[in-house]
Amino acid sequence: MNDWLHCDCGSKQERSSLASMPVPTCSSCGRVLMDGSLNSLQAQTLAYGKPAEHVLRVTLGSKAHIPNVPGYDIQRELGRGGMGVVYQAREVSLNRTVALKMILSGAQASEQERARFLKEAEAVASLQHPGIVQIFHIGDYEGLPFLSLEYVSGGSLAQRLTADNVMRPMDAANLIDSLARTMHYAHEQGVIHRDLKPANVLMGTAESNSSGQSSASPSPREVCKISDFGLAKKLDETIAMGGGTRTGAVLGTPSYIAPEQAGGKSSEVTARSDVYSLGAILYELLVGRPPFRADTPMETIMQVLKDEPVPPSKLQPKLPRDLETICLTCLEKDPARRYASALALAED
Repeated sequence: MNDWLHCDCGSKQERSSLASMPVPTCSSCGRVLMDGSLNSLQAQTLAYGKPAEHVLRVTLGSKAHIPNVPGYDIQRELGRGGMGVVYQAREVSLNRTVALKMILSGAQASEQERARFLKEAEAVASLQHPGIVQIFHIGDYEGLPFLSLEYVSGGSLAQRLTADNVMRPMDAANLIDSLARTMHYAHEQGVIHRDLKPANVLMGTAESNSSGQSSASPSPREVCKISDFGLAKKLDETIAMGGGTRTGAVLGTPSYIAPEQAGGKSSEVTARSDVYSLGAILYELLVGRPPFRADTPMETIMQVLKDEPVPPSKLQPKLPRDLETICLTCLEKDPARRYASALALAED
């Protein structure tokens, strides 16, 4: 048998070609490749910050380990973020495709991580809207909670965005209009997302149903759904959902968070902070990159706090002036100068 390392993405590489790499990775998808004879501890630490059971484990001639959750046939990994990993799975009893979200750090998850994970379920369960990924079930696997969520087959907005592939202004405006109206609904229910970004916008079709099958319609209308409420906050709370985030902690993704969020002022985060994030998404749709992005997260945060965004028309001269004005209004440093609500943004 050939001495191969097989990756979950389907590709394989000769083990001898990886021997000199400090962190063996797949040449196709970039995942960490490991087996007992490689420096697994080093690879885990460099890839995820600390050794953890969730790291992709690959042995010679085998596929990656997939959790065996009773009642679900897990098919593949869809993605992972700071706290959770999401799998595509078939719910056996109902024969429907779902997305299973589990705590990324597995058995090493802290009580705060578990609490925040369950708070996400609470937030999503309170939001019944076609523009928000719905929750079907909260379960427990080996002592850890998991969520069964609506499966959206089209991938994320982030997967479609590249620096050379900007969106047509009217399409970008329509997309932000839809996202803003969805977030206005969430805000009316007292929930702020706090982590709006292209990776948390899932794309699908209006004809898709809960089984993941599409109708025979020749021209399905694509819709967008907001996901990942793991950092959500209730408007009447002064600390983050999960019970442990005090003023001074920065939550969210630096390129898309508002200045008050970047400054760790959690008590000042409001619906207008989500409006800022929608403006950052719009900016990227129009010019191919977010308004602020530096070499490190801290440098990006400093840009968010101190710098003004380059007007989109400087990068895309043919942009409609009104759309640029809308975008820059969202990105005002002072929350009072932004749109008062996501609905006001949508209507503009």
